[in-house]
Amino acid sequence: MVKKFNANYYSKKSIKFINHELTIVSNGDYLYSNGIYPTKIKEEDLPEWYFKYCYYYSRFISAKGVKDMVLKCNYVFTNHLHKDDILYISYNNKIEEYQNDYGKTYRNYDEILSGNWIIDYIQMVKKYSNYDITELEQELERKRAWYEVNKDM
Repeated sequence: MVKKFNANYYSKKSIKFINHELTIVSNGDYLYSNGIYPTKIKEEDLPEWYFKYCYYYSRFISAKGVKDMVLKCNYVFTNHLHKDDILYISYNNKIEEYQNDYGKTYRNYDEILSGNWIIDYIQMVKKYSNYDITELEQELERKRAWYEVNKDM
């Protein structure tokens, strides 16, 4: 039987409201589609284009079919390199920047990724989505150079 992988995101656990409290639940060895829906898919069933990362528990995000990405680097904190950087990912639309009451933000993205995982994920997207990562690599290099100058401040 061939399994379909329709979600861009799978997780080992899901967060649900149980008795009016946020609770982390598990589906045994099976994953949750979009972090919500229980599946009969196991981690080992996922194709190679799913990137594994961990925020408290394992998550998997597709590097295939990416249409647009925007990297927003944080140039404030000097005690870490990419911890507060955010990569916005879209599988369907061009990501748009817009102004709200709190400043500039983005819309039309499907997933976000932060931290050092950004670097490896971008390389996987280049391989599996044939996406031009030149601008993202340039921004990562600008951030690395800024960090080297400012890390001891």
